[in-house]
Parts: sequence; C-alpha cells; structure tokens
Amino acid sequence: MTTNLRVGDTFPDFELPDHRKSPRRLSRFTEPSLLDEKLGFVDGYPLILVFGRGFFCPRDQQQMQQLVQFQSELAVNYGKLVTVSADPPTVQAAFRAGLGANWPFLSDERREVIKHIDILDETEGEYAYTAQPYTFVLRPGLTIHKIYEGWFFVGRPTLEELRHDL
Repeated sequence: MTTNLRVGDTFPDFELPDHRKSPRRLSRFTEPSLLDEKLGFVDGYPLILVFGRGFFCPRDQQQMQQLVQFQSELAVNYGKLVTVSADPPTVQAAFRAGLGANWPFLSDERREVIKHIDILDETEGEYAYTAQPYTFVLRPGLTIHKIYEGWFFVGRPTLEELRHDL
C-alpha cells in the first residue's frame, strides 16, 4: 500500500500517547509558543515526522541513530522531530533511551493513524501489521512539504536531504 497523501496536502492532526503515555497532539509540535508569539515569531516550526516499523527493525535502528546525530542541529535551527510506530509506549521509552534520543516517540499501538493514512504493512512475515516506513517533512500548520517512502533503506531521507527540506 502507498499513502494517498501528497505534497501540499494537510497532514491529519492526530493525538497519540508518547513514550511516557502522555497524549500528544501533532499540531502542538508545529505551533509557536507563547514566548514566540510575544516576540513576534508566529510562523511556527517545521516538523520531521518519521513512521517506522519499530525497535526490532535494523533499518529503523540505523535511521534513528542518524537522527540522534541530527537532534542537536535541529534544536538550534528550531526544527522539530517526532517518531511514530506501533510499539507500545514502554517499548518506545526503552528504545528511545537506548538511542539517546531527545525527541518524542508516539505510540500507534492500535494502528489507527497508520491505517488512516494507508501505510499499514499487511504482508506476512516479521514486519506484518506495522507501519511502512515513511518520513514526512511538514511545514507549520501540518502542510506536507516532502514525502519519503523508505520501504528499503535507500528510500529514507539522508540528513543532508532533511537539511535542504528545512
């Protein structure tokens, strides 16, 4: 399956529990803070949204390790990063801690968002019923700027591609 979402579309504004089991709404990651608004920065933040198979996938592990290297650069450039998988929050918390990741991992354990955007892998085997790996680069307001389909690792964005997108 391939998502029906296209560049220029608005990404669905979903709410999922994070690695601490706290509900998080996607649009909150792109909105300016109260201090930003007071200072006149009202545009909001770009967001890199990564959908992965989960902690067990060697390709996801490699991608997440690269993103760990990128997280401090994102912070000083006001970019946001969020990962979504079907792993339960406790598994995500352990994976995140083991990586040294500082960004939120959201759990779509019931696969509601994954199904809604049509990226549920329904094939047989070790990756069945997880998300097909996709990375969406979103503008403030959740407008899709770029879509990467990473079924194979070569389809996932490099850090340089993400820099250019931002």
